Amino acid sequence: MPVGKGDSDIDHVVVGPSGVFTINTKHHPGKKVWVGGRGMLIAGHKVPHLRNAGYEARRAEKLLSSATGLTVPVTGIVVVVGASQLTIRRAPEADGVRLLVVHDTQLLKALQTRPEFSPEQVQRIADAASVASTWHKSPVNDGDVSALVLAFDELTGEVARQDKTVRRRKLLWALAAMLLPVAAVYTGLSVLTAMLTR
Repeated sequence: MPVGKGDSDIDHVVVGPSGVFTINTKHHPGKKVWVGGRGMLIAGHKVPHLRNAGYEARRAEKLLSSATGLTVPVTGIVVVVGASQLTIRRAPEADGVRLLVVHDTQLLKALQTRPEFSPEQVQRIADAASVASTWHKSPVNDGDVSALVLAFDELTGEVARQDKTVRRRKLLWALAAMLLPVAAVYTGLSVLTAMLTR
């Protein structure tokens, strides 16, 4: 979701009966993740994920509240994908915003908390969230979410096709790497046999 002048974005915005959530996805395969209040470490290195998630949630809160005329509290969620371990020493903190850090397998449960909005409020917020001018000062195609969804679906399909091609190439390289020593031994044996039969 492009925000402001279009030079920043929010990965995902979720609107439902249990509230509004801005979701910031971070891919850290095999890494240990530690959270303690305002601090977050990935493999022992400090990262600004909490600060950024808090900023995104505050911004979404302000924009959605302004667009709907409702008070729209927003929870910022950092979703850690592929981490080997997630340790929450102390609940994540940001100035005036609720924050969560969850493993990708815990996201659905985090979104299914107690109801905060009525169905009418959810619809009102979702309607505002689907209009580009709510988020972006100079929207290219205000309100045309279907075009964005179609473009995203096409991009997802292209990524899947390229991923399949990359996997095939890796498999071919792995096979070549396995066969290369065999070919070298065969060539060496052929040369040795030719020398011995002279």
